[in-house]
Amino acid sequence: ASAHEGCVVSVGGCSLDPAYIKAYYRRGSANYALGKYKDALKDFRHVVKVAPKDRDAVQKMKVRGGQAGRQGQHL
Repeated sequence: ASAHEGCVVSVGGCSLDPAYIKAYYRRGSANYALGKYKDALKDFRHVVKVAPKDRDAVQKMKVRGGQAGRQGQHL
């Protein structure tokens, strides 16, 4: 199994405490690295919802949001 699959299983396939934002942050980073900007944006939005003062997550959400919009234009 790839690292991304392991990350997806750890967040999406198991019962996970929604307050455990580190898993969402890591999955968002993995999705971004794979060019899955919409999925990354969804994860970073969750992180910001739970921890709105996390400046790094807020910044990544803004950047990924723009990239997710561009990705949608190519679908």
